Amino acid sequence: MRTIYYFLLFLLLPVSCRGPEENPPAPEPETELPLRTIIVYLCGDNDLSSEIDTKIEALQQGMKPMGETDNHLIVYADYHDQMPKLLEVTSSDIVKLEQYAERNSASAANFSEIVRKIMQDFQAQSYGLICFSHGSGWLPPKALNNPSGFASASSSPAFRTIFEDNGYEMSLTDFASAIPLTPKGDKMEFILLEACYMAGAEVVYELRDKTKWILASAAEMLSPGWKDIYPSHLADLFQPEPQLKNFAQAYFDYRNNLTGAARSATISLICPNEIEELASEVKEILSGANTENVSGIQYFNRNDYALFFDLSDYMGTQATPEQRINYEETLSKIVVFQAATYSFMSGYPHSFLIRKHCGLTTYIEQAKYPELNGAYRQLGWSRAIESE
Repeated sequence: MRTIYYFLLFLLLPVSCRGPEENPPAPEPETELPLRTIIVYLCGDNDLSSEIDTKIEALQQGMKPMGETDNHLIVYADYHDQMPKLLEVTSSDIVKLEQYAERNSASAANFSEIVRKIMQDFQAQSYGLICFSHGSGWLPPKALNNPSGFASASSSPAFRTIFEDNGYEMSLTDFASAIPLTPKGDKMEFILLEACYMAGAEVVYELRDKTKWILASAAEMLSPGWKDIYPSHLADLFQPEPQLKNFAQAYFDYRNNLTGAARSATISLICPNEIEELASEVKEILSGANTENVSGIQYFNRNDYALFFDLSDYMGTQATPEQRINYEETLSKIVVFQAATYSFMSGYPHSFLIRKHCGLTTYIEQAKYPELNGAYRQLGWSRAIESE
């Protein structure tokens, strides 16, 4: 009985009797990071240079309603007649962080270096990216102006996939590869592409592992882009759940309330998560497809030839009723908002009506463009929809 008593007494000894090495102090709580850092990459060493400062001023106006905040808006700006610089834009000031020597801002290596530096210096729980420059979707350099002979058209005006710096261009695949994951290994919260022709299935497929959301235009994005939207709606991008639909709607309403040719816009808010499933649906629809005649399919480029076609209008010419149902269900998970004006650049050469706009475009191979078709077949989207 005495043995049991001493055993119970031992169990009731206070834990403070243990040595200090058995009770290490509690770790200091981690400093909570700001909610978001937004990186704005203004690649304007081209004929868009004059828009850079007005865009930065608009961004600063957009920060004012937010007041003092832990969030960051960091702008890389390159001009045609000035050296590139890195800025922090706050509600009260625009602070120069760094001045660079002349560099090629359309270089994938330089772009990636800038984005990584900003992520490291302005760490946050999440990151957004806004890209401004010339754009031409998935197309190789110069192909928009010369789709039948772009490979040898060194003297042709150069329209860019994404970013153009004094004649240098960045390809879509290089752009996607250059975008780093966040320091925690996450995707970007969003990528806003303030450039022409970037709402393509080809673009979304390349960026599927780099961002949760894409905001882009199927057609050209007319000057001054989102400049007039930033003052009232930049704060939408800093919300815990970014209010991208509000931003997109504001842009469309602004354009749709203009008159004449200025009343021209397309906009798409895209979630890339299901893009591989959509590719599978498209692959099934296109098995055995006959697509040589593209004349009746909605297109979005202002040329005497068509290169950017509405994906759903194309699928409508090929799909069975059952295939169309499956396709539309998957598409609705990807394009969560889209809007388009009735026409595009009315009164100007090669203007067009917009009778169909699903929010995603695609290229359709055409026999008269063998080199372009070959370049297209190198893309991830093209390989994903190719029949065995």
